[in-house]
Amino acid sequence: MARIKSAACLEEFGDAIGSLAARRAPTIPILTYAAAVSFFVNNQESAPPDSVGGLLRHRAEAGWLVRLFFLDRDGKPLPADRAPGQSFLVETFDGELDRLLDTRDLIIFSR
Repeated sequence: MARIKSAACLEEFGDAIGSLAARRAPTIPILTYAAAVSFFVNNQESAPPDSVGGLLRHRAEAGWLVRLFFLDRDGKPLPADRAPGQSFLVETFDGELDRLLDTRDLIIFSR
C-alpha cells in the first residue's frame, strides 16, 4: 500500500492541479462514489500494478476542484505519461462520497 511520505508533496501537487485544472476541468453537478471507483477500475490496467488511486479535492468558487489520479508505491502522484488522471469542477458529492470525505480532502483507494 502506498504511503504518503510528505504532506508538502501532496500540497504542492494540489496547488499545481488547482491552477492547471481550474482552467480546463469540465464542470459536473455531482460526483458519485460509484463514478470515482469506476474511474480507477476502468484505468487500473493503464497504471503500474503496485499503484493505488487517489481522489484529491480543493475548494473552488463554484464547488470543488477534484483530481482523480494514481500514486506509486512511495505515495508520489504518477505523471500523466505513466497513469491516467482526470479533473473535474464538482458542484457537490453524493451521500456516500460526502460521508467518506467528511472533513478530509484526500482519499486513497487501494486495489
